Amino acid sequence: MSPAESRIIQIDTPGALDSLTAVLRGGGLAVFPTDTVYGLGGRISSVAALDRILALKGRPSGKPLPVLVAGLAAAERLAIFSRAARRAALEAWPGAVTLILPARRELPAAICRDGRVAVRVPGYPPLLGVLETLQEGIAGTSANLSGEPAPASLAEVPPELSDRVELVLDGGILPGRPSRIIDFTGATPMVVRDSQAGGEK
Repeated sequence: MSPAESRIIQIDTPGALDSLTAVLRGGGLAVFPTDTVYGLGGRISSVAALDRILALKGRPSGKPLPVLVAGLAAAERLAIFSRAARRAALEAWPGAVTLILPARRELPAAICRDGRVAVRVPGYPPLLGVLETLQEGIAGTSANLSGEPAPASLAEVPPELSDRVELVLDGGILPGRPSRIIDFTGATPMVVRDSQAGGEK
């Protein structure tokens, strides 16, 4: 897709969120703001969209993509919550905390590895509204090339991504801190990444 074919819209433009919903529902990809950094996302039920995300980022296939969902109920359709994990989710969501949990069912390999899936409810109302409308999770990884810093502004999103997606939403300057990641699949919860850390989401 050429740069001319990629649409850039201010997030507060009337109809911008409807456009994002339509692109994702149609199996396309979008770059959009979140409560942490700019994300690159597509529907988790579209294997083609997931494969495109991995290819655009140059992300190893063995490194699954995290999933953004509208709420705890949506997360429970994908993952199994222990008592401790549920308590952490209730305390942290919506917010910048990703939980790695046992998958409840078979999921595409791009978002699930060794029976584990990473889920998060973003604390960004516009995106939450889109997720609620879609009634489906989206693979929401940082809009950077694999291994590069996560972008806090649209100017930091590499053209290799922004020029090759169906829609780009501009939400201004973001906090720029990727989410904290906590793994609940072991005997005890383990912090995999602190929110102060940079790098890939």
